[in-house]
Amino acid sequence: MSCCRTTTARCDCGTSRNSPSGALRKTPPRGWRLTARTSITPLPSRISSDCSKKLLPMDRNTMRMRIAQVASLLLSILVLQAQADDLVLVDDGRAACTIAVPDKADSFTLMAASWLADYVEQITGATLNIVEESAAPDGTIISVGHTRMAAAAGVTTDDLTYDACRMRVAGDVLYLIGRDSPVRSGAVEPTEEPWQYFLECAPLRPPLQAGPKGTCRAVARFLESHCGVQWLAPAEKGTRVPKTTRLAVPRDLDDLDAAAFGFYIGTFFYRSQLKRPAPYANSIRSGIQGRHYGGHSYIYWFNADFEKNPEYFAEFNGERTKVGHHVCPSNPEVRKILLRGLQAEFDAGYDWVEMGQSDGHVPCECDGCQAMEPDSGRRMLLLHKWICDEAAKSHPDKTILMIAYGPTRKPYPDIQFGDNVVIELTGGRPDRVEVWKGNGRGMMIYHYWLDEALGIGFAPRISPANMSEIIRYYHEQGVIGIFGAGGGFAWGLMGPTYYTLGQLLRDPTLDYKQLTRTYCLGLYGEAADEMQTFFDLLYQRTYWQLNFKHSLSLTMAEALKQLYPPPVIHGLEERLRRAEQAAATEREKQWVQLTRDEFDYLKHMSTMLHLYDAYLINKSPAIFAELETAVDSFQAWRRRIVMLEGDRITNYFPGHGHFAKFLSTGANSGYYYHDWGHLRKSTDFDRLDESGVGYPGNSSVSRPITLDFDAIGGGREFRLRRATAPPVLDGKHSTGEWDTPVTTFQKKAATHVRGMYDDENLYLTYTCEEPYIDKIVAHDFYRDGDVSLFDCVEFMVSSETSVYATRYYHFLVAPAKDAILDLRTGFKGGRDQDEAWNAEGFAFSYHIDKVNKQWTVELRIPLQDINAPIPKPGDVWMGNLARERRVQGTELQLWSQGGRGGFTDPKAFGRFIFE
Repeated sequence: MSCCRTTTARCDCGTSRNSPSGALRKTPPRGWRLTARTSITPLPSRISSDCSKKLLPMDRNTMRMRIAQVASLLLSILVLQAQADDLVLVDDGRAACTIAVPDKADSFTLMAASWLADYVEQITGATLNIVEESAAPDGTIISVGHTRMAAAAGVTTDDLTYDACRMRVAGDVLYLIGRDSPVRSGAVEPTEEPWQYFLECAPLRPPLQAGPKGTCRAVARFLESHCGVQWLAPAEKGTRVPKTTRLAVPRDLDDLDAAAFGFYIGTFFYRSQLKRPAPYANSIRSGIQGRHYGGHSYIYWFNADFEKNPEYFAEFNGERTKVGHHVCPSNPEVRKILLRGLQAEFDAGYDWVEMGQSDGHVPCECDGCQAMEPDSGRRMLLLHKWICDEAAKSHPDKTILMIAYGPTRKPYPDIQFGDNVVIELTGGRPDRVEVWKGNGRGMMIYHYWLDEALGIGFAPRISPANMSEIIRYYHEQGVIGIFGAGGGFAWGLMGPTYYTLGQLLRDPTLDYKQLTRTYCLGLYGEAADEMQTFFDLLYQRTYWQLNFKHSLSLTMAEALKQLYPPPVIHGLEERLRRAEQAAATEREKQWVQLTRDEFDYLKHMSTMLHLYDAYLINKSPAIFAELETAVDSFQAWRRRIVMLEGDRITNYFPGHGHFAKFLSTGANSGYYYHDWGHLRKSTDFDRLDESGVGYPGNSSVSRPITLDFDAIGGGREFRLRRATAPPVLDGKHSTGEWDTPVTTFQKKAATHVRGMYDDENLYLTYTCEEPYIDKIVAHDFYRDGDVSLFDCVEFMVSSETSVYATRYYHFLVAPAKDAILDLRTGFKGGRDQDEAWNAEGFAFSYHIDKVNKQWTVELRIPLQDINAPIPKPGDVWMGNLARERRVQGTELQLWSQGGRGGFTDPKAFGRFIFE
């Protein structure tokens, strides 16, 4: 990295931080150079040309003294010569220049100029005035933005792309200028929204709407490359600012700075580029003026009325469905609706617009679609091809980001997209890059590397070495830009990876080891060496293989146990303790403390999970007591972390909101995209101990955190009484009909279950208490949809054994029309789930009682459908009862606990006893 000129010893940039002693650089920093006007004339030497003669000791000392004098003289000459070639901006702590901006400059240019003045004052103590160029005084000027003087000097951006920028000296003017999109009427302006939580919520759109801001980038890169400022972590104390009394640049400065990738959008984890310089310096910014939907545009474009035109919607299982904005691709009116949606975005001023089908694709099965193309993936690509070709006619200078995801993931050689299309590859694995190469104008990547809602959750997901490998590969393949899903969490564990990513996006040839070293020195100071050893061990784990190369398929709990066995935890603990002892300043101690807080999560999880495994093997009282102590310790730690607020968060805990949400999703009504700054106010901290960690799916752990220790072991009993008559399924739970034993689980928002049977069916009724009855998550659906996204109940049953079930039937029901998912597990092999299976005679009813704040479902399950014999009194089957509560975040309630293979692990099944 280039650094500022300084004639004092106080400039942090004038020393090599790689040298333990802090010695001056052996090679001069940028701008200190020899020129043709500098000549060195050999001085007369008293040394005889006869090298075989030995010098007397007095002669040797005299020679050394003379050499030192000559070296000092030469150094002074070089310094004076270099300084004579400088354009001085600050001298001896006093301003030697003025910042000039265009008359009536836009808000982003003014913001960039203010950054320059602010950081120069922090570095040198000098205050630089900012004036409109028409009022600029004589003397040295820093021209920021598209001034008239820049145009007159031939300093333009006509040949630049994306948000590339220039730093050039001409005469007594330093020009800082970049390619800027115009600020449109109503466009996003610089703002101080709650960006301290970065992009934990969904406002990933505004930076794209603002478009490329190359002048902002020029100022940020100047401060970084010529003044030594380092934006290491997105917190108030996460920036390293050097100190000096003199600031100058070489008069022959002429730098063109263009990042290797045109944009990195999605999660702007270095805070918003609408307000701060860090995203520009670290290349986590938008270099395009675009409209990106996070993957799915149909929900914004496809606004057809289902009641009026059901034929526009996908046909599934013989019926048209309005759920999820799934379309009928063969319908010509559907094509026109989608095309108009795309064109409207172009007409609004966007240059790049994403196009993608709805998530959870439901292929249309109507006769027209089957005639158009039986293959649903090919059919969707043909639809998108038509839209893109039509848009090329109406908006030839615009670009479509066509997402290759789900049904459109696979290309077809005969479906070639034009130059107005950039393929947006999800996942970004090399095999997908290879098959799409050459189709369209180019490609961008939609990655999930940093998404804590997937895989191993809140833990390092990719090392700096792996990041370097993949970024270099993408650059070699000509990838244009990247969309990052997730990121901004675990800075105490992943800080070097984030910093490496940002720097490599600008220059993929940089050494990730040196970048990690720079990060450690900049944040941890005296503790840098010890933190380096900590990260070296931490990054030896196989994150990349677990998350992205898919060599293993593990749950979050399984992955954490594999990545962090006790020996690794002990090694990391030892290194971190040494770093805590080495930290000298309050700033260094606070940054080490961040790593401590986040590492303790890994330590607690490893301890609990390994003890739980030990308990499942040997249910001794001693292990039980250790497990309970470990869970209690975790709960105390979790409560402390979640409750943090104030200066600690602002100054030293970037990503705290991510962490708090991850640790408390069962105790608040928020989810992945919601802002913790607002969720905190509505979080029920009294319920925190009842919830697991993580997000729905494999990126979560409930047991042993939520264990009811009285219910461990699969020894629970659910009793079903023989029905005197089949109950009426009306969802209202008539007491006379359901005069059977009740099974209740969960203390708050409890679930009560009753069961009956006869010669043909099983009957069950679930009564679910819900204090927030007006906020339950459920709506009309379609059979075999993902009901687990709703407030729902679950019933798992196996009639084949009274000991351990390897095959069982599974029903999920929500209080909404057609909200049923039935499947069976283990009938094909292993833990496979056969969702194509249906219980043909299954029926259910529901009722939502807002007065008593509860909802009820009643189920009828034919014995024939689950291949079960007629139960006799005394028979014992295996199964489980469950509820998923969504109204206050995600709460998974399980009646019989104790398995370790997830929510549906048959090892946890209890006993169904027929009376």
